Amino acid sequence: MELLSVLSYPPILWGGIILVVSGIVFPVSGIFILRLNLVPLRFVMMHGALLGGALALWLGFSPLPLVLGVNLFLIGTLSLWGGGIGNRESLAMQGSKATAFLMVTTVALAFLVIYKANVPAKDTLALLWGSIYALDRVDIWSFLGIAGCNALYIIRWHREILAVLYDREIAQTSGVPTSFHVACIIVLAGLTVSLAMRFLGALLVDAVVLLPALIGLSLGRSVRGSFRIASLSGGISAFLGFLAGVLVDIPVSSSVTLCAVGLFALALIWGKIRALQGGKG
Repeated sequence: MELLSVLSYPPILWGGIILVVSGIVFPVSGIFILRLNLVPLRFVMMHGALLGGALALWLGFSPLPLVLGVNLFLIGTLSLWGGGIGNRESLAMQGSKATAFLMVTTVALAFLVIYKANVPAKDTLALLWGSIYALDRVDIWSFLGIAGCNALYIIRWHREILAVLYDREIAQTSGVPTSFHVACIIVLAGLTVSLAMRFLGALLVDAVVLLPALIGLSLGRSVRGSFRIASLSGGISAFLGFLAGVLVDIPVSSSVTLCAVGLFALALIWGKIRALQGGKG
C-alpha cells in the first residue's frame, strides 16, 4: 500500500518508468561502446555534461538540450581529429591526445563560465549526480526521441549492425557501409551516455550502460544473444533498484548500481561454472 501511494506521485511514477525502459534500451549502446572500444567516449561526455550544464544555468535553459548539443560538438571534434567519424581510429584512440585535450578544455571552459557568470558551482556539480525524479518535459521528450532512434536504428539495420560488431573488415568486404554504421553507433552511444548522466549522474552511468553490457558479452553465445541478455539484465537491475530505492528510502542511483553489480557478480560465477563444465565435457 505504501508503494502504491508513493507511485501516485507523477514524478516518481514517470521516473520509474523511464528508468526501467532505460535499463532495457541503454545496454545496447553499452555493447556498442565495448565492442568498438569507445570507452574514452564516456569520459569525454562527462566533461561535456559539466560544460553544458554550466551554460544552461547561466542562460536559464533546461540543462539536457545544451548538454546534448555540447556533447554532439565534442563527438564531431573528436572524430574529425581522428580522421572522420567513421574512421577506425577516430574515437578508439586509447590514451589519445584528442581525448585528453577535449576533457581538459571543457573543464576549463566550464569553470570559466561558472566564475564569470556567477553560476553557483554546487548547482553545476549537482548535474553530475543526476536525478530521476526531477525530469521535466524536455527531458522526457528527449528520452523518447533518443530511445526511439536507438530502437528504429537497430530494427532497420540489425543485420548490418551485427556484421559490423562481429568484424568490420569482413563486413566492409561484404558490401556493408561500415563508415555509416560506425558514425550512427558513435552518435547514438554519445547521446545515450548523456541521457544516462542526466538520470543517474555521471559517476553511476555505467550501472545502466556498461555493466549490463558486460553481463551480456560474458554470457551471450552470439552478438544477438548478448543484446538480449544485456537488455534483460539491465531491465531487471533498473526495476529492482527502483523498488529498493522507494521501499528502503535510499538514492535510486545507488540501489540500481548495487543491483547491477550483484547481477554482474552472478554472471561471473555462472561463467566460471559453465567453463568448468565445458572443460570436464
